[in-house]
Amino acid sequence: MRLGEPVPAELRNATVHGLDGTYRLGDLLRGSTLIVFLRHFGCPHCARQVDGLVARLPELDTLGVGVVFVGNGPPVALAAFVRDMALARRGVTVVTDPSLAAFRAAELRRPRFHGFRGAVEAIRELAAGYAPGRVIGDARQLGGVLLVDESGRVVYHHRGRSPGDLVDSSDIVQAALALLVEQRGAGRLV
Repeated sequence: MRLGEPVPAELRNATVHGLDGTYRLGDLLRGSTLIVFLRHFGCPHCARQVDGLVARLPELDTLGVGVVFVGNGPPVALAAFVRDMALARRGVTVVTDPSLAAFRAAELRRPRFHGFRGAVEAIRELAAGYAPGRVIGDARQLGGVLLVDESGRVVYHHRGRSPGDLVDSSDIVQAALALLVEQRGAGRLV
């Protein structure tokens, strides 16, 4: 997957499960959309990623960017995750893909071991107040972020190299701002 290219068909067609049904991931891409791929539902790194993004949701909304969180735990665990992360009524879409098809289509890594770096990152999360929860999903799967413009083109892509290799929420807002500037320069927005 390369910047500037359309979202791959495999990713658009990946089946995801929400609180109220099953969808194609592509059906959730409305306008400019930030897709945040999370690891398992008990992941402390993902909790930190979600908290960082929730704080920036007003800015992303102002920039016209919708947010979709994609986990990989079973659909029955989704409601508890939404409740625990206080995501209800935040204007975000939360879905899960236990088959990992969307993760593969987004070219996200799934290493055998997370090694020493993963252990150091886990200690960092504990020190920041993010204790690991029960693993609900695939703990080997790593996360990532995609920002897709309104035409379905990938304009930002981050693939985690380890469990704690997260995108800073400021970088995401910067990418969204750059997208808005590009759209205005192309005369697509007033």
